[in-house]
Amino acid sequence: MSSSRALDAAVAFPLLVVHVIVAVGGAGAVMLSGSGLDPCSYRPCGDPRWADLALDTVLVTAVALPVIDLLLIVVQLVRGRPAWPVPVVLCIVQVVVAVVCLVLVAQSGPL
Repeated sequence: MSSSRALDAAVAFPLLVVHVIVAVGGAGAVMLSGSGLDPCSYRPCGDPRWADLALDTVLVTAVALPVIDLLLIVVQLVRGRPAWPVPVVLCIVQVVVAVVCLVLVAQSGPL
């Protein structure tokens, strides 16, 4: 392995760890916001299907995107291309997915 690829790997894999932390944090935030939908006894509740969709989406992407991230890092390193942008881009995608899921949960709450 050349020194540039070693340096690229030394940067890409810690960024992958950051991506995993962001994925777990985003999933946790969406799950915690979904737990606030229960007290609807004195007012009509919204449609819980959207909250379920948001929870399912954030959980699937919290697992799938870091796995895809790891695979793409390895592919980029094998091809001799820069691998560090991969976790940065996928981390941004993870944040966007979490924000969209938070909005879905908020919209599915009490009316």
